[in-house]
Order: sequence, then structure tokens, then C-alpha cells
Amino acid sequence: MSNYKRIHPIEKNPLRRSHRTPSSQFSDATLHEDGLETKEVLERQANYGPNEIKEREKNPYINFLKYFWGPMPFLIWTATLIELIRLVPLNFVFLLFLQFVNGLVWYYEDRSSTEAIKTLKINLAPKAKVKRDRIWKIVPARDLVVGDKIFISPGDLFPADCILGPGELRINQSMLTGETIPVTKTEGARVYMGSICKKGEIEAYVCSTGKNTFFQRNTTLITEVQRKGNVQKVLTQIAFLLMSIAGILVMVIFVILLVKGNEFLECIAICAVLMVISLPIAMQVVCATTLAVGAKSLNKQKAVVSCLSSIEELAGMDALCISKSGFLTKDELIIKSPILFNSSNDHDVFLLALLASKKEKDSQNTIDKYIYEYAIEQYNLNLSSYEEEDFINYDAKNKMTMANIRNTVTGECFSCCKGSPQVIMSLTENIQLNIEITKNVYELANQGFSSIAIGKTNTHGKWDIYGLIPIYYIFSEDIEKKIQSLKNLNIKITILTGDNLQFCKEVCRKVSFGDVIFNAEVFNSDDNIVQKELVEATVLNADGYAEVYPEHKFTLVKMLQRQGKKVGITGVSISDAPAMKCADVGLAAYGATDAAKTAADIIYHEQGLEPIIKSIEKAREIFQRAETYCVYRIYCSFQLLLFFFVGAVFVKPDLYSCSGVSGCKNLPNVTILPVLTFVIIALLNNGIIIAIAYDSQKPSAEPKKWNLPLIFILSCILGSVSFFSSTAFLYFTLSHMDCNEPNMILDYLSLPCMSYGEVLTGVFLKISISNYLAIFSVRSKNMFFMSFPGIAVTCASILALISTTLISKYWYLNLQPINGVIAASLSPISWKMVFTIWVFDFTIFILQDFVKVSIFKGFEKFGNKSQNYDLTKLLLAETFLNCKHKSRYISTQKEIYQSY
Repeated sequence: MSNYKRIHPIEKNPLRRSHRTPSSQFSDATLHEDGLETKEVLERQANYGPNEIKEREKNPYINFLKYFWGPMPFLIWTATLIELIRLVPLNFVFLLFLQFVNGLVWYYEDRSSTEAIKTLKINLAPKAKVKRDRIWKIVPARDLVVGDKIFISPGDLFPADCILGPGELRINQSMLTGETIPVTKTEGARVYMGSICKKGEIEAYVCSTGKNTFFQRNTTLITEVQRKGNVQKVLTQIAFLLMSIAGILVMVIFVILLVKGNEFLECIAICAVLMVISLPIAMQVVCATTLAVGAKSLNKQKAVVSCLSSIEELAGMDALCISKSGFLTKDELIIKSPILFNSSNDHDVFLLALLASKKEKDSQNTIDKYIYEYAIEQYNLNLSSYEEEDFINYDAKNKMTMANIRNTVTGECFSCCKGSPQVIMSLTENIQLNIEITKNVYELANQGFSSIAIGKTNTHGKWDIYGLIPIYYIFSEDIEKKIQSLKNLNIKITILTGDNLQFCKEVCRKVSFGDVIFNAEVFNSDDNIVQKELVEATVLNADGYAEVYPEHKFTLVKMLQRQGKKVGITGVSISDAPAMKCADVGLAAYGATDAAKTAADIIYHEQGLEPIIKSIEKAREIFQRAETYCVYRIYCSFQLLLFFFVGAVFVKPDLYSCSGVSGCKNLPNVTILPVLTFVIIALLNNGIIIAIAYDSQKPSAEPKKWNLPLIFILSCILGSVSFFSSTAFLYFTLSHMDCNEPNMILDYLSLPCMSYGEVLTGVFLKISISNYLAIFSVRSKNMFFMSFPGIAVTCASILALISTTLISKYWYLNLQPINGVIAASLSPISWKMVFTIWVFDFTIFILQDFVKVSIFKGFEKFGNKSQNYDLTKLLLAETFLNCKHKSRYISTQKEIYQSY
């Protein structure tokens, strides 16, 4: 059998007779059957370097300067230059300060996200089984050197270019060549780094490492691909929308200012800074920081993301197909005495089971390990008189292991197997025996035991079944509570197991799960259209499937996706890779093979459901931060743009009566704040925006999906409330400049008449407080006091509120420009006026919070999800294309499956 592994020593060195042209590295290599010595490994590492392809390093100085170049920095540079030409040094200094603060913050946060990505790459780095100092060891793949002897098994990723030893493998090279059909490689063949072993086991020698590997250029291109998730796309689209609106409104403001006879350079400076505070300067920073901080948090939960955009997919997952092993059960088993057939005894059954199992401890799976320990302990079996000639390893399709054995004492040659009863029964022709075995399997299943069938060939080469070994799986602690926790997250859970139907029902009963369990054979209905439609119609109601094969997982994922679900599926072996690729979220279990990790979005370093639950909750928190940023950014831009547009176009301070206060003779014909106040608003606002990435959020009970109609409507309505309140405040204060006929409301509050400079200061404080208080409201769909913000958001907001309050009270700088007629100087206001503005703003804030809660309830009650999705697609066509975020695009799903 071509896919068996030879266990006797390799007599010839396959590298010496390889017809391939060796690399310069390989030509220097001295090969050893027992592996390299540590001293020689260190020498080769010093000569050739680590087995990794280093990314192109960027010039740090050029990389730093890029944060001061681009559309947003260009606007600030423009305003800075104009203020210098106009000889307004204070504005010039503050604009320059804003530019450098933005650049430095962007640089720091970008570096933080880059470091997070580097950490992810380290956590995802593959390992290799290598023989050194005559001992097999597990080492990081980057530590391999030319001449290392490595062992490859199904699901392993080739860590370097290698030459195969005796044996045969089925290799998947689709990641490198694009070929979806696996190829067969035999002794002496060269296999390139990045290839995946689909079938077979073999020893091989490393012939090229790192930059000297054949596909190093391709691999470099792969590692440089930057994948964009929906978060980045949504923020980009929002920025484009805000830029379009702001561009139109600011252009109108610019024209109006010029028409009204204002200085050209001052108009440009004001409009440039107005654009700056209206647009999301920190958009990329927030996006990168939010995801990077989230990735670090997930890492603490023993979950490593393969790319940052996977976090968003996990937050939106609403269907999870979960395997029994590794999640519901531990890697612990209880072995019982076997049920015997064919006049066998316990000794014979466990001897055959042991012969059909892996002997090396580091290669054993859980069943092999416990059968080996039980057989040695209970029966003191001795295998010295048996020689294993060939071995077929377990895979999810065959569901059994098989060995060709020769008894060195008697000379008898036979085959033995161990595996799923339904598979082993298919090898025999004894119908009556199969009926009896099936009956015993179901009786054991009703008692909570799974079964392993043991078979052996007789002298005629036909298979006989010797017995059934009952196996009891130990369930994880508090498994019922964890299942309920997943259900509380509103995730549709489907349990998948390769065991029989009755055992699957028993498992679901023990974990207090549903009882709607089907045999996976229901998916084998390609020719029966009616049955296929019935299966697809009931797939949302199924709690689990038994006797599942890899192709069934793939089909189930596709069916759930056609039902509108965002599907996640767990996997551990190469046979799970097609379904994991097809799914929206692939979850690699603890101990997964390299192939499964390659196909996965999230890789867990701990067994059980707890890491999955925590990672889902954390992902939803991260998504909520991105939503908070969107709402807050649109809210601030909408309020500022609309207010200053109305102030510039419709409000003329020189038409209001002014007497008894200073500055009445030089009232401007438009209402615009000084450039410096815009800079202050931008600086403090950016601090809050950056802090959003570190905010603490309560995980949503519902899967998170982008609802842009809700985001835009909520932001604009809340912004409108602030706009109308700011406009009303402007009217009250302008009409309060006449001491002979003061504003009735402000006069009732015993507030003294205000100069135009005090009016501008009051407007500055009113708008600032509205902005900085809003973050406490928009971060939650409930009343603001029901969700406490994180320390970073709290500190940034309090600092901004205190700063603007003190600036308004103690302002003493004269900002009147030379020959300027627009921006009059600000004047400090009284503590009584400060207190009045605070009370007014807080009242509006409470009103906004009630409006926000009402909007959310309205959307929950009347919102049609499908209509929202269609509208969203119209708003962001590119964002919501039905395609994967992964860099694993293959033309058809059929090709994905065939590639494995």
C-alpha cells in the first residue's frame, strides 16, 4: 500500500541520489541519519541565519515623516503657512503644535498596532518535529537548518524546502502554485516550503531555508498582503462621505466670506481648519489601534487571530458548528473491558488494538494514548515479537488506523485495524455478526459509551471483528453552563460528531442540549431535490449531526450561509480545512495541525468552550468601540459643520443691537470662531477619539453587524439636537449685547450683558461641552449612567471639559488679526456664565440621551433587518460584497474542497 510508512531504518540517503539540483546551502550539508548535533546546528544557524523570510525594512526616518504628509496634514500645513504670512504668530504656533501632536500620536499608535501584528506572527509561527542529538524534538520552524532530519505527518506544513525519504505523500501545493488538486510525491522528490501534507507520513531532510527557498519571492508577496476588513472599509467610506459633505459646505462658507468682503487669506485659513476639525483625522489611527488592542486582549484569552479583520467576523458570528472532541470533552478517557466476538479474549483484543495504534508517545492521539496505557497496565503486553511493516494513520475520511504486522517468531503476517464500528463492519461479510455488533454499539451508546471496533485478517485475508472497546469521554467542567452561555450570546449551536446517532443524542442529553439530532447521511441527497430542500429548510432547527464526514461539514456550512447566517466552525485536522475556509469564521482547536491553523481565523491555545465564549464577548466589545467611534465622529462633524455653516451664511452679528459693552463698533458680518479655538477643539477631541480604542464595553447579547442607516440617523439626530441648542444659545447671547434691551431669559438669570468677545467664548464653551459630553451617551444604547466608560475615555473627557472651562474663564490672549474683520478676540466670561452654560449643556445632554434610547427602541421594534441590509449595500456597496475577508480566494467552493 503506497501510503504506508516503513518503520525499518533508511538504508540509503535520498538526498545523495536526488535528481533535483541542490541549492548552495544544501551542497555544504553533511547529512546524518540520527540528526544533527547541537554544535553543528549552531554553526549552520550562524552561517545561513534563521529559517524565515524577513520583510523589507523601511527607513525609520522616512516612515516617521509620512505621518506629516497627506490630505489632512496638507490642510494643517496650508493653514499654518497662511497664519505665518498674515503675521499671527499665536495661531501659527498652535497650528504647528496640532500638526506635530497629530503626527506623533499617529506614529505611536501605528507602531503599537505594528507590534501587535508582529506578536500575532510569532504566536502563529509553525513548529517542526526534528531529530537532533539522536532525539526527536519539537522546535520552532525558524530554528531549522540545512541537513535537519524532520518528520512530516498529515496536516503538517513543510517548514522549509525538503527532500523526501522513503515513502509516499499526497501534497497540497495550492497555497504556492494555485493548483487545487493534490499531487503525489515519492522518495527523493523535492517539496517546497508552504506545502501541506494531506496524506501519509515520512521523514525528510531540509535542503534550503529562509531566503534561499524556491518560493521565497512568492512567500514574501504573500506576507506583504494587507487584508482589509469591514471595519476599515466602513471607516474609509464614512470618511469619504464626511469629506464630501464638508467639502461642499466649507466651499459655500468660503464663497460667502469672500462675497461679504472678508480677507482672502483669512478665509482660506479658517476654512482649512474647519475642514480639519470636521474630518476624521484619526480614522486610521482609531481603526488600527482598536483592532490591535483587541488582538492583544484576545491573546490574553488564549485566542490568536490570524489577521486583525478576523475580530469583526467573530463579533458577527451567529451560527457555530462545534466538534465534540476538544470543546465538549477533555483529552481524558475511561477504557472498559471489551465486548468479545469470534471466540476472542480481552488479551487478544487489546493486543490487536495496540498493534493498530501509534507507539511513539509524541505521535499518539488521545485514544491511542489511553489504549496503550490501559493495555500495558492491565495485560502487560509485550510487542517485541511483532514487527510493523506498514501503517495507515487515522484520518476523518477513513475513520480508522490499520497496520501490516509480521510475527517474527511464527512468521505469521496479518493486518489489524482499529476504528469506527460502522467503518470496520464494512470490511466484513458477516451480516449476522454486524447486526449483533450494531446492537451492542447502541446499547453502549445509551449508557454514554462510544465504541472502538477491533479487526484482524484471517489466514485467507478476510476480515474478522474481534471486539468492541467501550470508551467513556470525560466532559469539561461546567459544560452545561458554558453551553448556556453560548446560547445567551444568541448563537445557533450545532454539535458535530463522527460517532453514531444514539451516542450523539446521549452526548446532547448530558450537556442539556437539544434533542433534534440527525444522521449526516441526510446531506447525501444531491440527486433528490425534494429531500435536499427539506434538509436545507430544517438545518436551522437541527441541534446536531452524527457520523459526520468532512464533506458533510462543508455542506452544512454552505446551507447555513444560504440561510443568512454568519457561520463559524471548529476544526483540528487537515480534513476540517475545507469547511473552515468556507466558513465565515474558522476556529482551530488546541492541538490543531498546521493545515487547520492555516485555514483558521482564530487559533485557540486552550481546550474547552471557555476560550470561545470569552473571545466572542471580547470581539463584540471591540466591534462596539468601532461603532462608538463612527457615531461620535459623525455626530461631532455634523454639529460643527452645520452650526458654522449657518453662522457664516445666515447669522450677521453687525445687525444686532450693541450698547453698554466693549467692541460694539467692530462687529463682523459673519459668526466664525478664531482659528485658535478650532485648533483647541481638534486637539482635545482627538484625545477622546484615541481613548475610544481603550474603552471598556459590555458585550452585546446579539451578534454585531454593521447597521449604517442606524449609525447615520442616530448621529445626525443627536447632532441636530446639539446644533439647534447651539444656535439658540448664539441667538440668546447676541441679543444680550444690548444693555438697554437685554435678552429676557438671560436677564431673568441675572447674567450681565455680554460683549461680542464674550459671546464667542460662550459659543466656544457651549460647543466644546456638547462634544465632550456626547461620548458618554453614544457609547451605549441604554441611558448613559447604565454603562460606565473606561479609564482612558473618562480621563480624556474630563481633561477636555476642564481645559475648555478654564480657557473660557481665564482667557486673556488677544487674537484680533491685523486688518482682520472676521475673528474678533475672545474675552473671558464670568463663573456664573460658565455655570449657566454647563447647566444648559447638561440638560441638552440628558435630552439627547432620551432621544438616543428612543431611536434604538424604534429600530428594534420597527426595523426590518433585510431592508437595513439592502440599504446598507446601497450606501457601502464595496463593504458588503458577499466575499471572504481572507486572502484565500479560490474561484469556486468546489475547488476549495477538492484542494483538500
